[in-house]
Amino acid sequence: MWAAIAALVVCARVTLHRAARLTLAEFDENRPRFPTSHGRSYPIVLLPVAVEAMERYLVHRRKLGGTALFVGPKGEIVTTSAMTNAFDRLGARYGMDGGELFKRLFAFFDRCLVGEKDVAAVVALRHGTSGRTRRRARRSEVEAAAGDEARLRKILKRRHPLKGEPGRWLGGHGKAKIKKETRLFRPVKGTIVISEFMRTDPVCARLLKKEWKKPGMVGQRREVKRDDLPYLSSLLDRKLLSPRQLGHLLNCHPVYAVKLARDVRLAAETPQACERRRREERRWAADAVRLFRERTDRSEKPRAFHARLAKAGYPFEWFTMMNTLTAAGLMPAQIAKKMHKAKPSEKTSKVEKSGFTVEENERNGPPRERSDELPMPGNGI
Repeated sequence: MWAAIAALVVCARVTLHRAARLTLAEFDENRPRFPTSHGRSYPIVLLPVAVEAMERYLVHRRKLGGTALFVGPKGEIVTTSAMTNAFDRLGARYGMDGGELFKRLFAFFDRCLVGEKDVAAVVALRHGTSGRTRRRARRSEVEAAAGDEARLRKILKRRHPLKGEPGRWLGGHGKAKIKKETRLFRPVKGTIVISEFMRTDPVCARLLKKEWKKPGMVGQRREVKRDDLPYLSSLLDRKLLSPRQLGHLLNCHPVYAVKLARDVRLAAETPQACERRRREERRWAADAVRLFRERTDRSEKPRAFHARLAKAGYPFEWFTMMNTLTAAGLMPAQIAKKMHKAKPSEKTSKVEKSGFTVEENERNGPPRERSDELPMPGNGI
């Protein structure tokens, strides 16, 4: 049952809320649709692998009776919360909390449609969407695409990664194939470029295949830090790995991964090397602050300033420069805050102009301004 639900998510973008409300009759009559809050509906187009996964589940499902498509072992309806909890528990075993597994399955479907020129069909396949994609397609065009199932199926057959005969993906060999492509299930903004070096390097290749599970993830990372982090730190220094790639191998945030690599490098320093490094850091920090203050173009962005500084020999990363400028109080937000505090308040300026104390102004009311015009109501008269 869970394999069938996952197939609906990754092959037809069916939400758990909709999956819990599908009926057995809808599937038997080949009319499952995704209704919207505006009285419209979109077809749920299934790839062969999703159909086969559903058929395998229905062999056991038809013996239980009832009208709902997804039911438990005793025929009870599987609710949306039960589905959500099940995906959360499975995701937690692989270090993905808070429904992240379901979000990645959803993003897997969306990513295959990136770049598709038939925008109206994309809206129909995604069962409606907000933002830029919807604004590029007229409602009449979307409704026409939703009514043409052959048009939608053609796009899925051309673009979906799980296209083709179901035998390619179901079974033990199918699991092995999908396991190699698990990076496709990562969020769109978190996609990591797996370089050829990472695939061929023995240490990196072993960590790419590592399954991070909870509980015990901290212990797994502790073993990697002990055995492999010195080597990975050297790869980072030699520019063979990027911070994001190192974070992917260590299953942590790139900033934290860089900190771990830096700790390994600093632990191996001699006292003389440590003193030279600190002296170099102090010198470049002072130069960065001085050059930032002396820049002629005040609209220059920090990224552009770092690029110009790097050409002058600045050896540190962008975030190191940002920490230096923030400690010196030179960030635009910090300067604006200082200027706001230095600006006299409106009440203070009125007191200085009137020549009275605050108590006298509160007692006498606001000072009248001389004018040749007739006084208007509400002007202190």
